[in-house]
Amino acid sequence: MTWRDRMYCGSSTDMCAIPDASIDAAICSPPYNQDIDYGVYRDNKPLAEYKAMLAAVFAECERVLKPGGRLVINVAGCERTPYV
Repeated sequence: MTWRDRMYCGSSTDMCAIPDASIDAAICSPPYNQDIDYGVYRDNKPLAEYKAMLAAVFAECERVLKPGGRLVINVAGCERTPYV
């Protein structure tokens, strides 16, 4: 079984099991930093830490995407407050 034939459970800040430039599309729905308790992750980071986490996720997505690949990011609706 290759890396393509598996599901991975982990942080998208480190997708070391996936080779560089190997994926056509990535879909990501990062936390919205709205103080939600996900059990394994508490969604209440200071703003600078939250932005750094997003930057790490997007950099890792860029690394695994093929040239011309697509990154789809689900973002919170405008009715969320505070809106980051």
